[in-house]
Amino acid sequence: RSYTCTALKQLVRKRGAIVMNYKGSSVYRRFVDNFGACRYPDNTVRRFRVQARDGSCALKVCYEYEPFRRR
Repeated sequence: RSYTCTALKQLVRKRGAIVMNYKGSSVYRRFVDNFGACRYPDNTVRRFRVQARDGSCALKVCYEYEPFRRR
């Protein structure tokens, strides 16, 4: 099933978190509405781009918070 970016964001907002296939048939990722939907209290959220029906779409995913890690 293919969604527009707006529909994806609305679905995540409504459910709080969704697990979605984003690259072929074997790669899944958990997308969240905010850091409160992350599984661990030390997580933070980052934007992650997925392909939507109408182009690229930025959704949020949980990441482990690492305050001293250089990027």
